Amino acid sequence: MINSHYIPQFILKNFLSDDKLTYCDKQKKTIELRNTRSVFCEKGYYPDNIEKDLCYKVEYLFANLYHNKLENVHNSLDLSSEELFLIKKYLIVSAIRYKYNTDSLANEILELEKENYRINRDNSLNAILSCNDKNDLNKKIDEYNDYVHRYYTGDNHQTNFDVFLSAELKDIVQSYIIFVKPRCDERFAIPDIGRCTYQGPLGMKKGLIISQMLMINPCPEVYDMAMKMGPRDYSIYPISSNLAIVSMSSFYRIFAEHKDGTKNYSIISNISDMLGLEDISIFKGPRLRIRSGAITNYHYDIVPLKLKDMCHINCLFFSQAEAHIACAGLETIQKSIENVNKYTDSDFSFMKIVN
Repeated sequence: MINSHYIPQFILKNFLSDDKLTYCDKQKKTIELRNTRSVFCEKGYYPDNIEKDLCYKVEYLFANLYHNKLENVHNSLDLSSEELFLIKKYLIVSAIRYKYNTDSLANEILELEKENYRINRDNSLNAILSCNDKNDLNKKIDEYNDYVHRYYTGDNHQTNFDVFLSAELKDIVQSYIIFVKPRCDERFAIPDIGRCTYQGPLGMKKGLIISQMLMINPCPEVYDMAMKMGPRDYSIYPISSNLAIVSMSSFYRIFAEHKDGTKNYSIISNISDMLGLEDISIFKGPRLRIRSGAITNYHYDIVPLKLKDMCHINCLFFSQAEAHIACAGLETIQKSIENVNKYTDSDFSFMKIVN
């Protein structure tokens, strides 16, 4: 059996210190210095064909993009449509490749709808790995939208529809991405699930706010945002100890770019608190460069994060990890450890450095 990594080794190498990864077991309360071959992996975790496709259809391509454009990025970068597609494909794969221990429970909860819903991460991975461009991803979203329409009109005859994959797919493809880096001594950790997600007080209220905005200003831009929006506020994917990708709900882009159209909403005054992020510049999306009516590339400013925001993100990683967290040395996440009890009842005191 192939030793399958559910966090790619080329990503893990970006968290090394002195050629070792600090690998923490939150259940056993242990800390070890390990090499990348022996962590975040399991023999036979994927079928051999999926393991090979993950390597050649996503990881190898994304690794080249990382080393060529992201590894040493400073203040900004430009991405082509093809590069942006590859990044989003990597994020989708990262979102669905970890086989949660709760999958069996979720399947049990959905037993009454067993003909219509399944959690099968191998099938989900195959579906995404077969996508060659953004049009393929959009076709799968169209299938999901059609399924939802038929469900609510009583014309639901499709079975084994992967609603979990479709929800992740819709969430990532129809969000916009942001690149963030530390502006302090704290560095990113990485959890076994490969990311963290955040759905705060605005999660389900976003729909109501958009409805109010449409009543005041029924413009196509706001309507398009309403169609793309899901309950999740954002997800964060660490790709090195110094860089992470944020997949942000399209809801927040309109607040960053159209302040005049949102000034009547009192919620804007405390939106930072509701998202747990101090710096609202994180909401800004890319600037599009257009020539002859077509997008030529996407220009991204790299957002530097202050200590409070770095701690917030790491604490989400700690609290949502199922069993293991890794970092480039415990000294790089100490401020986050000091704040983690605000996020979870789990005991992380074993990761504190005792002076």
